[in-house]
Amino acid sequence: KNLYTLSTKGNLFRLENGEITKSVSLGKEIIWASIDDGNNLWAAPIEGGIHMFEKSDFWSGAKHTFLQGKIVTSAIRDFEGGCWFSTLSNGIFYCPNIEMLVYSQDQGLPSNYITSVFVNKQGVFTGDDLGMVVRINKNMI
Repeated sequence: KNLYTLSTKGNLFRLENGEITKSVSLGKEIIWASIDDGNNLWAAPIEGGIHMFEKSDFWSGAKHTFLQGKIVTSAIRDFEGGCWFSTLSNGIFYCPNIEMLVYSQDQGLPSNYITSVFVNKQGVFTGDDLGMVVRINKNMI
């Protein structure tokens, strides 16, 4: 079976035997894309961030999105499973575990400006610049 993934402008396409079988739009332009050793597709749009599609399955959406707002120019996994990300103007970022959790407004926090964090048996509590306190318990906000 001839299977290819390609990008043009801000779109990713899956080609099987010469036919487009899947497509997804990530923005105006994809500036970097690659498939890693685990067959995961990484794609970085010019608008910032990098998306990882597990087993190159971009039909069901990105499994992980990292570094939103930062223009990512490449990504690579090291021999310990950590990920290294280079950016156009923000240096290099390292993520030791791809399964790390990130909580932000995208996941339901009222603000991205967190001023304090407290942990006890009832969960993780955050305070923010709006004066709000939020509890995160069992990965739920």
